[in-house]
Amino acid sequence: MATVEKISTEQKANPIKSLITGGFGGICNVLSGHPLDTIKVRLQTMPRPAPGEQPMYKGTFDCAAKTIKQEGVRGLYKGMSAPLTGVAPIFAMCFAGYALGKRLQQRGEDAKLSYSQVFVAGSFSGLFSTLIMAPGERIKVLLQTQQASGGQRKYNGMIDCAGKLYKEGGLRSVFKGSCATMLRAQNIKLWLLYNVKNQLKTPPQSPDLNPIEHLWDLLERRIRQHSITSKAMLKTILQQEWDQIAEAETEKLVNSMPRRLAEVLKRKGYPTSY
Repeated sequence: MATVEKISTEQKANPIKSLITGGFGGICNVLSGHPLDTIKVRLQTMPRPAPGEQPMYKGTFDCAAKTIKQEGVRGLYKGMSAPLTGVAPIFAMCFAGYALGKRLQQRGEDAKLSYSQVFVAGSFSGLFSTLIMAPGERIKVLLQTQQASGGQRKYNGMIDCAGKLYKEGGLRSVFKGSCATMLRAQNIKLWLLYNVKNQLKTPPQSPDLNPIEHLWDLLERRIRQHSITSKAMLKTILQQEWDQIAEAETEKLVNSMPRRLAEVLKRKGYPTSY
């Protein structure tokens, strides 16, 4: 009887304790996994070789060897300052958010949660951690890929990268890619996907007057040039290709609006050449 009672109850969640233990675990996670993450990002973003040309990297070990040869062992840890600085609060917020989600639903000290309540608690975890995870991920990717892309280095470190991003586009630039990062939260991703899908339905009755749709089409064509095999790779490519869209291409879309409007009026709402 005592055993049954023990199984049917659980201790009330402690967000503060979860905050501390989650932060320490996150630091250990980054120190052990960042070199492989650097290799993964470089393999995903390396330029597509021309016909008859050898790829920049033949695989994981080749990428690691070339990185160490050209940049030393420190090259494998490039961009680590951003996730290392952010991962402690990321994991801390993740565990604390989960504990808070559980605590808000527990009516007593020993109340056991149902599966649906655990799902809601997991939602808190994903949403809380995204606030810190998204900027760190963006800075990390930019620092990891600038060496492989060649040319002059644009960023000299985490703080320099964050400052330049903020100067270029404010907080929106720093948090670019947040939606993709948020959708990786395992316990809430299906709910978010459903709601985001409803929000992204064609807003205007005349798509010819919505250059945003054409911008998405341009971005889609750029993304299709890559062989994407995972959600993490898709997020990285999305951020990289969005940054590489030339200003002239967006100006062309904006400047076409008068012609689009005239064409729509002429066609009286029927499909146009746009």
